Amino acid sequence: MKKKIVKRKITKKRKPSATADSGYYYERIDPSTLSAKQKKRKKKKEKPSRSQKVCDKEWKGMPEFVQENLEPWRSVKVHFADRKSFLAFSKLVKQKLTKKTRSIWYPEADIGRMSNKEYASEF
Repeated sequence: MKKKIVKRKITKKRKPSATADSGYYYERIDPSTLSAKQKKRKKKKEKPSRSQKVCDKEWKGMPEFVQENLEPWRSVKVHFADRKSFLAFSKLVKQKLTKKTRSIWYPEADIGRMSNKEYASEF
């Protein structure tokens, strides 16, 4: 968990540090040590900003975009003891592998290129 820095007023129990000449000192707070009251205070619902409201108004009625999951189900790092093993593996998976090959898909995947595509409107 990320620790939060909180500004606190100096009390008689605590001695001010050399940098705390304003009557305040700064203390790192671990979120797991907050009391229930402090957590409630922290959980106050934030109102959307003006720019967020404008953005929501602009995007109203736009078609929904769904990003397809293109991540691999599982990845495995393979090490080869020598060139002969590397070439044998290349034949086994029936894919061309070179010194510069960084990754492959098995079975071989048809990788779509999107850099040469553009959006066309029906209007």
